[in-house]
Amino acid sequence: MRPTSPAPIWFDIGKYLPALNLGFRDWATQIGNRFYLGTLLDAGKLEEFDELFNQVISDPFVDLGFSGAFPSDKAVYPLTFGVAKTFTKVLAESNCVGKDVCDEKLYEFHPDIYAGQAHLFVNLRAPNTLLIKQFSNWLEESLLKRKREPAITESVTQTWAVNHPILPYQDLRLWHMRNKKVLPSDFVMTDWLSLESGNRDTVRAVREKAKRVFTLDCYFDLKFSASDSEPTEASPPLPDVHD
Repeated sequence: MRPTSPAPIWFDIGKYLPALNLGFRDWATQIGNRFYLGTLLDAGKLEEFDELFNQVISDPFVDLGFSGAFPSDKAVYPLTFGVAKTFTKVLAESNCVGKDVCDEKLYEFHPDIYAGQAHLFVNLRAPNTLLIKQFSNWLEESLLKRKREPAITESVTQTWAVNHPILPYQDLRLWHMRNKKVLPSDFVMTDWLSLESGNRDTVRAVREKAKRVFTLDCYFDLKFSASDSEPTEASPPLPDVHD
């Protein structure tokens, strides 16, 4: 086996072993950290990047305090004036008629923004059973129309920790970007990431996975998975005005 180049002096693959024990919220924190660091590089805010990245070097699982601007723990939540004002402005500037469905038009104009959103009118005078029945039917039909990624499960995050170590890979990538250097060959990265000797396909898989994971979409999906897996307090049944 031919020798490889040494990893950066700060890099220690052993520091990333605790990734095996991360829960969904912990993963969201680490994805958010590195997403934010990437935005700092894109914006040329190098001093701020250096300050925060030095914290990551000391502790790869530090919480840098990133929080996405989205009610990410809620799948259903009240429509605020700010949100309504934004999409009504979009609709007002378009060629819509009275019977057009707002969500269909919003998706047509800005699929990147509105692909994962829906806005409904709910008539609370209807019986509970009818509300639940019609909402279930609407939800099933709507999900068939919109393509979305499968929910993130524990087996997925375990793969990120073991088979495809995305955290150390992304830290190396960010450091190389900051220093205007090119990542070394897959052969070298195999050694640095302690992957199976010479398995360049695995490095390619890590690289592709990192591109998909270190995004706001994945950050929010992890938040949803966390909320879905956590127990919730049972709420008392709603009175039915038609009972």
